Amino acid sequence: MESATETQTLRERAPELARHLAFVRNTSGRVALLTGLAMAFPVLLLWLAITMPLDWIVELPRWARALLLAIAFSVAAFVAWRFGIREWLHRPSDEAVALRIEKALPEFRSRFIASVQLSHEGDNSLVRALVLETTTIAGTAAMKDVVKRARFIHWAKVGAGLAIAATAACILVGKQSWPLFQRAFLVETAVPRKTQIVNKTGNRVIALGDDIRIEATANGTVPSIGKLRITTASGKRQEFALDPVLSNPRSFLRTLQSVQESFTYTLELGDNRSPGAEIKVRPRPTLVKADAAQLWPAYTGLPPKPRAMSDLKILAGSKLSLRLKSSASLRAASVRFMSPDRKTVVRDAALKPLPVAAEPGKMAPMNEWEIVADVPSRDATGLTFHLVDEEGVESKGMAVYRLEVVPDEPPTIRVLWPVRREELVTRAATLLVSFEAKDDFGVSKLRLHYGVNWNPGTPYKTIELDLGGESPKAITRRFDWRIEWLNVAEGDVVDYWLDAMDGNTVTGPGVGVVAEHYQARVVSEADKRADLASRLDDTLRGLNDVKEGQDELSKRLGDMIQARPQ
Repeated sequence: MESATETQTLRERAPELARHLAFVRNTSGRVALLTGLAMAFPVLLLWLAITMPLDWIVELPRWARALLLAIAFSVAAFVAWRFGIREWLHRPSDEAVALRIEKALPEFRSRFIASVQLSHEGDNSLVRALVLETTTIAGTAAMKDVVKRARFIHWAKVGAGLAIAATAACILVGKQSWPLFQRAFLVETAVPRKTQIVNKTGNRVIALGDDIRIEATANGTVPSIGKLRITTASGKRQEFALDPVLSNPRSFLRTLQSVQESFTYTLELGDNRSPGAEIKVRPRPTLVKADAAQLWPAYTGLPPKPRAMSDLKILAGSKLSLRLKSSASLRAASVRFMSPDRKTVVRDAALKPLPVAAEPGKMAPMNEWEIVADVPSRDATGLTFHLVDEEGVESKGMAVYRLEVVPDEPPTIRVLWPVRREELVTRAATLLVSFEAKDDFGVSKLRLHYGVNWNPGTPYKTIELDLGGESPKAITRRFDWRIEWLNVAEGDVVDYWLDAMDGNTVTGPGVGVVAEHYQARVVSEADKRADLASRLDDTLRGLNDVKEGQDELSKRLGDMIQARPQ
């Protein structure tokens, strides 16, 4: 090709000749490009003529259709490049175009090529005269005849004829041709058949020993029966009938019972056959190991305690730390707290996988999971685990471990003194109240309640007894109660009782109350002395009765020793 400077020089010295050269050059490039495309078009039609019937006969898989598509477009692109695009991109020089004009139009007699070459070399009167003469001849010459269009016209006719034939074939085939055309371009649509198979089971993953329902629905021409062809993982081939469902003749069904190995299958209904599908059979995930620890409520102050799965006796308000290891890598795991009938789930809590180091190039197995679960305080009498492996196969019939949720019993409290439920006191007296309180995890509060001339349901007052900031499990105390603090009069009756409270902040607090109320009746000093005298007399009389009884017992014992007859 000539340089840009030479082309510019020719445009300045012989603009008409440069215009004729540009016309021939551009026309030649366009014709070459169209010729290449016209030659590539039959290649694509040939590809469709092969792919569509072949796909209808054998139902080509997507990869096969993709391979044919790639081959067809590669060949078409090569033909278009080789016979059109390359020539269109690589434009010939002015001299080459001038020689093509000289060859096609002999009337120039070498004037055109001479004018182009001399115009590049210089400008004088002789060159100008030659250019003028050549320009005059070119004005009447048929420059459009320089570019030969015969090959383009030939391949255009071939392509048009093939296109008409292909269109006629598609019209003859009918609406079935459009899905085949789409499938040739890798669109996922069904191969047109008289019978269409829809809503088929497809790929599934089931547990070892489970039943599997293979079903499909037929549209269009519905056959009276279908076929199920399977190939097991061990290579065994079997054929089963697909029976229509009585309630819906368009639906076909076959149940394979207690499947023991994976298999692939195809369905045949009428003139149609479904693509292959796979049923994977996997063993159900099972529990290899389970560890438990009881996390006591914070108020107990106790450290975690390991528990055997067979000994889950848990204090209400506790949590369970559970860690399990399964037989397979899991997608999900949960612990289920069960009701007494072992059928209803009271609470379902998801476990989290434990991080496990993986070998280089491999994924870490997810077969160790853990959880710190809140234990339901009621309605739960057992727990079990539910496992789902990576393929979605769920555990079944796993052991239910007995769970006993023990409530935190409230404290117990009893009065040691006074012994009698009713005491006579004077206004200046000090009433001694002695008591004992116990709790499994500690007494946090002791209270004395009282009311003057009190009736049930009416307000009363409370004195909180000081425990010195401690929460002992057992405590024995006395309280010297000054009656004068109560501002009472003779004849008043003071009802009083005690209760003890534990530190249960989860399900409590638990409160233990003295079963019976005690009374202190305010009397005069004379009445109090009379009461003391009466009580002393009762005591002495009791001691005398004891003495007489001992004397009688001693006498009878002596008679027995000496064998005296009665």
